[in-house]
Amino acid sequence: MFLKYEKQNCVHCDREFAKNDDVVVCPVCGTPHHRECWAHAGGCGNESLHAQGFVYKNPNQPQNSEKTEKCSFCGNENPTNALLCHKCGADLTNGGQDKTTPNGMGNIDGMPFMTFNFAPPKNSYEDSKETIDDVPVSTIAKRVMAKTEYYIPQFTKLSKRKIPISWNWAAFIMPTCVWFYYRKCYLAGTLAAIFDILVQILFNGFFTECSKLMLSEMPRAEFLAAFGDLFFTPTGFALLGILIGFKILMGLSGNALYKSQVMSDIKNNKESMGGTSLIAPVLGYFLFNNIAMILISLFG
Repeated sequence: MFLKYEKQNCVHCDREFAKNDDVVVCPVCGTPHHRECWAHAGGCGNESLHAQGFVYKNPNQPQNSEKTEKCSFCGNENPTNALLCHKCGADLTNGGQDKTTPNGMGNIDGMPFMTFNFAPPKNSYEDSKETIDDVPVSTIAKRVMAKTEYYIPQFTKLSKRKIPISWNWAAFIMPTCVWFYYRKCYLAGTLAAIFDILVQILFNGFFTECSKLMLSEMPRAEFLAAFGDLFFTPTGFALLGILIGFKILMGLSGNALYKSQVMSDIKNNKESMGGTSLIAPVLGYFLFNNIAMILISLFG
């Protein structure tokens, strides 16, 4: 019973209730009192308010608790009209249950490129009054269009971090330029493709030996031995380190690069060109592969 009145004061003597105090509760408004205070005063300390329909509320509980929404990730209490958690940036538009975890691994939304939804995307942020880096969330959502429930929280978190990094599986797994072109980040995609071409040219001899080995008809044991001799070399380790390092860099910086592109488009009034493209990544991939083959034939 004491826990119910812990850290509350008697309205008559203004002393905090102790563990062994004898507490009397007003049957009309629910105000707690010391029994001796009730008897000495002859009734409730809030009796003058009874006619107004007064009901006692625990002063230690948030008075607007019924007007807040708890974030399912960090537990922060947010106003019911908030679209994003004010602490962690999670999406609150689905009844406080974000469709993706903060790192985007909750479901396939963590890999935006891998879902193809040809229906017009629902913009749950179109009426948002919040901002990210002084840019309205509603404007950012118009530029992003697809998977705003993933990217808006990611952009919110990036804007609060000293080092703007967050993981994006699509940028890590997909070929270098494909994800960027899909998200209409053409400069970043082109630079990534150029890097890929340079790697192919520099390690052309290694790739040629790999092709010969894969096309050979040698016995399995000999193939595995030759495969080990080829890869367990300084060249093989250098190539593996470069490729893995670059993919990790893309995974860590993908969201930040995309956010930078979105903000740049909005600044230059190009948000109407937002959304995604299915044609650009296909054309870009085949174009740069052909360019790579031509350059390798000339300089490889």
